[in-house]
Amino acid sequence: MSRWLAGLSGVVATAALVAGTAAEAASGSAPCAGCNVVWITMDTTRADRMGFLGNQAGLTPRLDALAATSTVFTRAYSQAPATLLSVSSYFSGRYRANNGIDFDLEDLDRYHALSPEVTTVAEALGGKGYATVGFNANPVIANDKKYSFGLDQGFSSWKPGDDAATAAAAVAYLRGTGSTPYLAYVHLMGPHADNPRLEGFEARRGKFDSKLVDVSQKFYEDVAAGKATATAGDMAYMRAMYDDGVWEMDQRVGAVVDAVRASKRADKTVIVVTADHGEALGEPGANPPRFGHGHALDEALLHVPLVVYVPGSSPRRDDRLAELVDVAPTLTDVVGVATEAAWAWDGQPLMGSRAVVGTVALAERARWEARQVGARTLTHAYLLTPAKGWTKAYDLRVDRGQTTPVKTLAPEHQALAAVIKKYLETAKPPGAGTKTAATEEELEMLKALGYTQ
Repeated sequence: MSRWLAGLSGVVATAALVAGTAAEAASGSAPCAGCNVVWITMDTTRADRMGFLGNQAGLTPRLDALAATSTVFTRAYSQAPATLLSVSSYFSGRYRANNGIDFDLEDLDRYHALSPEVTTVAEALGGKGYATVGFNANPVIANDKKYSFGLDQGFSSWKPGDDAATAAAAVAYLRGTGSTPYLAYVHLMGPHADNPRLEGFEARRGKFDSKLVDVSQKFYEDVAAGKATATAGDMAYMRAMYDDGVWEMDQRVGAVVDAVRASKRADKTVIVVTADHGEALGEPGANPPRFGHGHALDEALLHVPLVVYVPGSSPRRDDRLAELVDVAPTLTDVVGVATEAAWAWDGQPLMGSRAVVGTVALAERARWEARQVGARTLTHAYLLTPAKGWTKAYDLRVDRGQTTPVKTLAPEHQALAAVIKKYLETAKPPGAGTKTAATEEELEMLKALGYTQ
């Protein structure tokens, strides 16, 4: 939660010093000074598929084992329901309006990369002698195309590949590391559509009354547009295919964690696992049912897992609200890199001697002209479409899926409206990043992956 929200009263006040031990708070020492950082992002992964967050389907045994030794933030929220805006926020430690990124798939001239004025977490750690390496399976941010959104800013290497190659490259790197501290970022596509049918699917998930085999992003979009019909059997099958993608990704995350455990500096390596956003899976209330992401600011698309393992720290669960924009300052604080005022990070550390936990999460979707901004607490949500002045408000205590807006605003909604107003009025967009343009082929690939705004 940004420091400029802390001055607002009531439900938007920032919590007092929390997460560090008393000794840490007294001495100002970092929980894991000089430690390596392995940051794993699971693309398109809902929090409610995690066993450690209550799912009973056995999809994530490797993640569950890691979570049992870690701090688990049970109510963590992404800054966006799609990859580009989410990753740009958590790498930069800034909300969307403060990091300069923008894109418009209908105008090939309007691909604005992350602003060079921003200091990313990779730059922050790289400036203190860390090796910074990225392994990336998401083709939209892999930088192996003509266009680039600059999300590798601060990384000395940024290697693209599919999930199998990405996990293997990360494992090979971790096995060969020496004494130099490093930040290794691993981004897996996981259950992101297109979802191929994996060997052994029926043995794990059962049989379904559906003629579908693989599940494509295009089918998601066609169903949403009314161009195709998904039967009840189809929808059950699509959810099972998604779950199988989560199961496969869990195995790959486990392999990366195993490589950390087997490394020479295992006792000096912090591990963070999260997701860039969630996924709609035909939740009740939508007509027609929506599958995919990018189209809403709701629980299914914003609530993400967040697990932070710090060697020597006791495992715990934190049920307060956390944001992905807080991950960068959390990591720098945990490893003892002081946050500089010039970085102008909006996020705040969730762990360590300076830890604070906010009570409001912000999120945005779509390009500037059509963007929607949302603010939420654990109990209420408020959405604003600035260009149109449209608003929606929800009581999450009775409608966590955000299917029916309330007709009368509660004081909590009015406070959230004030948060959004202050954000829009005080945000300071930096200079735009480089304009780049996609080829028609690349544009079709972006649309196929669900990045149509």
